[in-house]
Amino acid sequence: MSKMIKTTDADMRINTTTIEVVEINGIRFEHDEQLCEIQVYATNSDCTEKDLVDTIEEDLENPVIGFEDLKRVVLNWYFNNVEIVKEINKGDK
Repeated sequence: MSKMIKTTDADMRINTTTIEVVEINGIRFEHDEQLCEIQVYATNSDCTEKDLVDTIEEDLENPVIGFEDLKRVVLNWYFNNVEIVKEINKGDK
């Protein structure tokens, strides 16, 4: 049987991580505890697809430690970057 991946590395290192997620109106914010950034995705109506929109670099002096910190950063990004309009034209995002 042919395997999908071949390697010569016989050492098994297993790493785990936790990703915290906040969603606001189809915009998904993911914070991986191992990365110093928050990834911002636009999702479709049933959240089965997502497109990377932006990456928020963490402030090293005020790192995201928990959900309250993440929500604060996310809400600031949302209010600075999302415009609520009556109608979206085809050329608009």
